[in-house]
Amino acid sequence: MRNHPCAVAAVRSDVGNLLFLREFFRNWREVGFPLPSSRRAAQKVCELVDFVAGRSFIEIGPGTGSITRELLSFLHDDATLTALEVNRDFCRALRSVEDSRLKVHNVSAFQIRSVIREKVDCIISGIPIASMTNSEVWAYLQQVTQVLKPEGIFIQLQIAPVSYLTLRHFFREVKVAFTLRNTPPLFLYRCRTTLKN
Repeated sequence: MRNHPCAVAAVRSDVGNLLFLREFFRNWREVGFPLPSSRRAAQKVCELVDFVAGRSFIEIGPGTGSITRELLSFLHDDATLTALEVNRDFCRALRSVEDSRLKVHNVSAFQIRSVIREKVDCIISGIPIASMTNSEVWAYLQQVTQVLKPEGIFIQLQIAPVSYLTLRHFFREVKVAFTLRNTPPLFLYRCRTTLKN
C-alpha cells in the first residue's frame, strides 16, 4: 500500500525539524534559529520577491530548505537558484530536492564571490547577522552588494528588528515586513540599492 503524500510530507517535516534543532544546539551562532522557517514565513518571503523579472537567485543559509522549496514553486523554468549552506547535513537535505534549477554549494556565507561569478537579481539571506561581530556583518554585506545587480533585491530574515541601521549603510531603501506565523516570529528586511520610481 502506498503512503499518503500528506503523511510522507509530515514525516519529512518532522525529520527536518529534528535535524534543525540538533544543529541549532550544536552551533546556535551558525544556525541562528531553533526550527526551520514555517510555510507561512516562506510564503511571506516569496511575496517580497520579483519572480516576473528575476532569473538568478541566491539563498544564503537555507537550512533544510523550507524556503528553498517555496521559491522553486514560483521560479521560471529558465531561472536558477543557488543555495550556499555551510552545514554539511543541511546540504544533504537540500540535495534531496529534485529540481535541476537548484544548485547547492557547501560553503560559508563569506565565500559568495568564490561561487557567484555574475551579478544576480535577488539574494535571500537566512543567516543570523545579529549574532555576528560588526566586522563580520560589514564583510558579509559588502560581498552581497558586490554580486547583486543595481536594481536587485536583498531579503534578510531576522528574529529581532535590530539590523535596520546597519542595512541602511549598504542599501538606499530598506523596508521591514513581519510575520507572527513562525516560531519564533520573523522580521523580513527587503532592501534595494536603486530606489523605485
